Amino acid sequence: MDIHFLETLSSVTTETSDDLRRIRNEDSNPPMIEPKRRLPDSSITFRTGQIFQHRRYNYWAVICGWDPTCLAPPAWQLHMEISNLPRGPSQPFYHVLVSDSSRRYVAEENINTVALTSMEDEEEKRAIIGILCAVSDIGKQFKRVEIANARFVPTSELRHEYPDDFA
Repeated sequence: MDIHFLETLSSVTTETSDDLRRIRNEDSNPPMIEPKRRLPDSSITFRTGQIFQHRRYNYWAVICGWDPTCLAPPAWQLHMEISNLPRGPSQPFYHVLVSDSSRRYVAEENINTVALTSMEDEEEKRAIIGILCAVSDIGKQFKRVEIANARFVPTSELRHEYPDDFA
């Protein structure tokens, strides 16, 4: 047996054990999330869990967070032409899970929450909700869906992060 190989293997195993111990410690002590509060003069219209259709691109999504203004890096804002939107970067922006399992950052003016609630075809409505229920990571953010209210019910963690969305 090659002693150098064993020494190398042993040091890698020790490093791996240290890494696993660090990861376990981080998992058991997650960072505290500061709740995002709606200010009295807040212009944030929508709430986490709401289902909507994008006004321009027509995809379906679920709101899983918001910022009072666009907090994306300037390069992203330039690339996405945020300054060309009627309300620009000073409007609320929403973190969303999309029906294709992607995550996006959407300006408030592009959100249409009435599209699903005004839909008369119940079968089509259930099909859209079914697609959203199959989105990867949906279960990490939400625990169930309320079809009548066109919204997903957030987990306790998400409720903690956006407490005013459920007051």
